[in-house]
Amino acid sequence: MKLYLLDLNRHITEAWKKTFQYQNVEIVTSDFQVFIKEYKPEAIVAPGNSFGIMDGGLDLEIRNYFGMKAQEDLQRKIQKDWYGELPPGSATTVKVGGKYLVYSPTMRIPEIVVDKSVIYNCMRSSLIELKKLGVQTAMIPAFGGATGAVMYEEIARCMRYAYEQIFLNQTVPLVTVLEQLSYNEEEVEAWIRQMGR
Repeated sequence: MKLYLLDLNRHITEAWKKTFQYQNVEIVTSDFQVFIKEYKPEAIVAPGNSFGIMDGGLDLEIRNYFGMKAQEDLQRKIQKDWYGELPPGSATTVKVGGKYLVYSPTMRIPEIVVDKSVIYNCMRSSLIELKKLGVQTAMIPAFGGATGAVMYEEIARCMRYAYEQIFLNQTVPLVTVLEQLSYNEEEVEAWIRQMGR
């Protein structure tokens, strides 16, 4: 599967370039409208909120491209399968305009993303959805980079961990994951003691 990591912000694409050095990953600095016409991916991953309201940032661009039906279909799916609220870090898929739209909320409502593991889980859940769909090409955005206000390097690192876990079958030691996802050393040690490890 070919993955296109897309963002208009050069800071995030530069962070990705330092972090993602894999044959099947291409980093693209572009506007969504330009990208979709040129690259024509089979699937598009969109970040957003738990209620499927696509009214800002990339999800608004996606809604504008496919029309209001994209949001309506997504919200129907969230209502049917998730009782109206898709938890941050999970993912669901709808078909719009001949493409798959994989939607993975980074937040319940628009807010700063405090728990960086949500970024990891969004990427992981999205990759699992894409593998289930069997698509050959997919566009993936930066999770938590706009409204979420997560540092670019943290986004790239969290997304890479998920990529390696799904595509390379690499399991990262739990302590490393907790440390890298912005938990401080004392919190990690306290958690390990609490878990009896």
